[in-house]
This record gives sequence, C-alpha cells and structure tokens, in this order.
Amino acid sequence: LEKYEKQGLIKKYATIFNYGLLGYNEFIVVLIKCGSPTEKTQLKKELEKYSNAITTFDCIGKYDLGTDLVFRNKDEFQKEWGNILKKYAILEHSIFITTALEFFPLKEFELTREEKSYPISLEKSTKKHALDEKDIKILRIIEENGRARIVDIAKKTGLSSELILYKLKKLHEDNI
Repeated sequence: LEKYEKQGLIKKYATIFNYGLLGYNEFIVVLIKCGSPTEKTQLKKELEKYSNAITTFDCIGKYDLGTDLVFRNKDEFQKEWGNILKKYAILEHSIFITTALEFFPLKEFELTREEKSYPISLEKSTKKHALDEKDIKILRIIEENGRARIVDIAKKTGLSSELILYKLKKLHEDNI
C-alpha cells in the first residue's frame, strides 16, 4: 500500500461515519452552476470552511461545483441553503437527498466482489452521541486518512496511544 501511495495510485482512504448517531440525519449532495469563475472560487472557499460540508469538489460538464452536506433535518438544510442562494449568483443547482454510499470493486483488475452499500444513517435517532474534544480530534485525523497509525494519531493529538486505541474501539462499538 505504501508503494501505491508513493506512486500516486492510492490518493486517499475513506472513513465512513455514521452521521445519524452524531445527530445528522440528512446527507445531501448539491451540484452548482455558478455565475462566474470568481463566484465559483468564492463559493468553493466558503463551502470548504462550512461546518456542514463533508467535501467540496470541482465538476466538469453542466455544473461547476459539488458539495456533500450533512444536516440534522431537511428544515435546517433549507434554511442554510437559502442563505447561500441569497449570497451567491448561482445560476442553477440540483439537490440530491442521499440514503447510502456505495463502493464498487475495480472490475478492470478482475475483482469480482459485489458492490458494498453503506447506509448514510444506520440509525435515524433523536439520541445524539456526545463526542468530546478528544473524540473530535481523532475523527478529524481518520477522516483525512482512514489508515492512520495509532502512534501518528497520538502525535498529532497529543494523546496517549492507549487512549487513542480505547477511544477508537469505543467509537467502533457505538457504530460511529
């Protein structure tokens, strides 16, 4: 894997969070056609800092930008999206309410496994799991690299390896 990473064949590892257990029951993808390249740049910068945005990406074709967003409910999304529409000259947009992430095997390499689907919200719950600052630091690191080593997470967070291991096991047991 390290060889493939160095060659650029593997760019990133995905970590799949159970947003429902964190209080976010809506996973929404929005594709956006901007009014100008300047608007696109400004909107992209804002979305990259936006706390509800999971990813923001450039598009080729009809749309200029895309973003994956999480919200507690549709009303919260409508309010927040309405604010963005008022602020930017968005010519057109499409909204997709997503229910699952799917990963597809690399058929080019003769992998014959079936696609694996991950429900966005394993449990739609009004009960929100409380995360402390340490949990959030750990989740931010594994969101960037799902294969981060315990010792590397410990260095980046200033926490002990034992505490990191305990917290990761607890997050996994809680289906986060």
